[in-house]
Amino acid sequence: MLQKRGVACIFLLLVMLLAGCSRSAGEVEEKVYIGTRGVAMRFLPDVPPAKTFAGTGQRYDLAIELANKGTFPLRGRLFLSGFDPNIVNFPPFVDIPTQQCGFAEIFPKSRSTPDGGICVEEFQAQLDMRSVADIYDAPLLATLIYPYVTDANIVLCVDPDIYRARVTKKACTMTPVSASGGQGAPVAVTRVEPTSVGDGKVMFRITVANVGSGEIVDYNKRPSELRPTDFNNVYYKVGTPAGRGRISRIRIGGGGMGINIPLGRAFDVYYSGGSFGFNFNPTGNYQYDEGTVKLYNGKATITTIIDYSDVESAFNTPLQISLAYGYMEQMQRSLRIVNIENFGGFEQRGGFNIIYDRSGQRIELDSNGRIRYRDPNFDIQLGNIIRNI
Repeated sequence: MLQKRGVACIFLLLVMLLAGCSRSAGEVEEKVYIGTRGVAMRFLPDVPPAKTFAGTGQRYDLAIELANKGTFPLRGRLFLSGFDPNIVNFPPFVDIPTQQCGFAEIFPKSRSTPDGGICVEEFQAQLDMRSVADIYDAPLLATLIYPYVTDANIVLCVDPDIYRARVTKKACTMTPVSASGGQGAPVAVTRVEPTSVGDGKVMFRITVANVGSGEIVDYNKRPSELRPTDFNNVYYKVGTPAGRGRISRIRIGGGGMGINIPLGRAFDVYYSGGSFGFNFNPTGNYQYDEGTVKLYNGKATITTIIDYSDVESAFNTPLQISLAYGYMEQMQRSLRIVNIENFGGFEQRGGFNIIYDRSGQRIELDSNGRIRYRDPNFDIQLGNIIRNI
């Protein structure tokens, strides 16, 4: 009897464990297509360090981590500014991801990779400190501009019978639908409000919003080229499988070869060079509407009417809303480079930099500018200013 009870307890424990695993897998899957970010950027710590001791001709390193937190492949252009290129000659911009990342795009979140792809970009500069008397302080502003797509698939009830002429019980009631948490992109559909307008037609008022931390911009321009008309423009395409329509394709941007990227939804997206667009539902019969909308105070409303005259009663149907845009994100940190050429003395020994102040006290720094050893009374006399390390 005890043996049977033991087997039963083990079986019950296994069932509970399997149920927990299934629930966790389902939760991961549900979280893939939510979120309000496209990219997460950060400067890697100590690359460069907060304070660097260097002279003319020495190398200055910078590392930036880029993580794709959305559901569209990431490719863009990274701009570096705020410093004098005659002192720190970082490149003004670079197309990312570069060859050092090993792939053409930073891949998006998916069910197999729920955290998305990560790329670390490294930059090297040569310093020219001849024009710096003591210390060079400068801001370092990193600006990333990239094209992105929001893929929103909103399931809602549609009832084209506004006068309720049919007396049969209806399967659902047409009501507004709010979408919270985003769709894995910095621009999101936040609300869809359907209204019957007669003759079997339904008008949809679709609210879209900039829910990310950056700005919507023309992704073909540099930050210095952006004008007020280049902000907050979003291309959209709205479709439904139940309406009357035909298959079409929208293409945004210039020429070039297109690369189809199946996203497992109602459309395929491609982006290559200056060419950016998407094929809407290439295998189905979606009715669609397309156009451009401009956001004011971070929001805009898309209004479209879809013909459901062939539908006899209320039913649930997916409304596919595709938003294409450029997005700009920025981050900033401070640079401080201490010119070692103006100190009492400087030498390199065994891979370390040794700096002497005017009193003969010394400090030893590794190749990254980190302190290895310091005499207790070491200070740096810079004109009338004393800076203690």
